[in-house]
Amino acid sequence: GYSVIICNADMNGERTMSYLRTLSEKRVEGILFISEWVTDEYGEYLSKLDIPVVLVATHSAKFPFPSVYTDDFTAAYDTTRYLIEKGHTRIGLISGDAKDRIAGKPRIDGYKKAIDDAGLDWQENWITYGDFHFESGIAAMAMLDARGLNLSAVFATSDEMALGALSYLHRRGVDVPKDLSIVCYDDTLDAVLTHPALTALHQPIEEMGECAMDMICRGVTEKQELVLEHYIVERDSVRSLL
Repeated sequence: GYSVIICNADMNGERTMSYLRTLSEKRVEGILFISEWVTDEYGEYLSKLDIPVVLVATHSAKFPFPSVYTDDFTAAYDTTRYLIEKGHTRIGLISGDAKDRIAGKPRIDGYKKAIDDAGLDWQENWITYGDFHFESGIAAMAMLDARGLNLSAVFATSDEMALGALSYLHRRGVDVPKDLSIVCYDDTLDAVLTHPALTALHQPIEEMGECAMDMICRGVTEKQELVLEHYIVERDSVRSLL
């Protein structure tokens, strides 16, 4: 069997490097580097360790590590397109940080491109930003509401932010999906347990972990990219306007 060490760097560069040094000192046999941009500092350090390193929910054009991820741009594009095909033309976005090159900017770009390709317009004030967690979803939804945008749907780029938005709307007496549709990104158990159950972009998180561990156990070190499929899971939070 294997022992597992979990390090939560929380996007903190200094903490990430500290953890990498600790893992090296403990002579671990492999590292899963998850959901964080591979900076030059990280990549150069990992390259010197002489152990399997697999990138999960991220990838690198510069460093030759194997990676397992979903295409965030295309997933966000498809989710936005789903709402458009339901008749929605004024779609708000609750996003992560626009500077986040993994789960922020690609999803924003996918949202914008889907609207552009449909021949529709979008406005910068239709987009608000959070940190993927519940409280930021409340704040972001409150901000959209305060702007008086007359949106018919909101795309939240994490389940937790969607739950925050749903909580805010419930307190305001807004009926989902009658008054406003919501779709989220990830499709964790949270999306199922709420009311209404959330229509979600399913990201195969468990499969990503399994594939990455398989690569580690097989000692894969050469560069290869495994892009897993995403899909929409329809539940009760989106209303068709057609």
